[in-house]
Amino acid sequence: EELRNLLRASFLKQEIIELEDVDYAENKLNGSLNSSIATITVDSTDNFPEQGRIKIEDEEIKYTSKSAIEFKGCARGYRGTTAVTHADNTAVSNKYKALIMEYNEQTPIAEDYNPNEFFVQVTLIEA
Repeated sequence: EELRNLLRASFLKQEIIELEDVDYAENKLNGSLNSSIATITVDSTDNFPEQGRIKIEDEEIKYTSKSAIEFKGCARGYRGTTAVTHADNTAVSNKYKALIMEYNEQTPIAEDYNPNEFFVQVTLIEA
């Protein structure tokens, strides 16, 4: 019910929300990072996809491959963000921001109906 209320409120207010998808992963930088480095070293890349995007503070970075502790082929300042310097041990994640474009909720129909259960369907656009 709490998640349902948060999603509905974000939709009605047209607020941008941060999402941690089913493949969410997070780790920390292993060493500081200047704005031009194209290989990013972290404590571990476990649970991150083989290629994709990461976020460090407000900067998004696209990477083309990874090793056990590095993201390689990095395009810094991805999606209009700015490539900047980041300090050692700064969080690295693959969370993203989205706007809920459509919101629909339904009450399940069942013999053992629970009035606190809902089906919620949202359509997102990445922000």
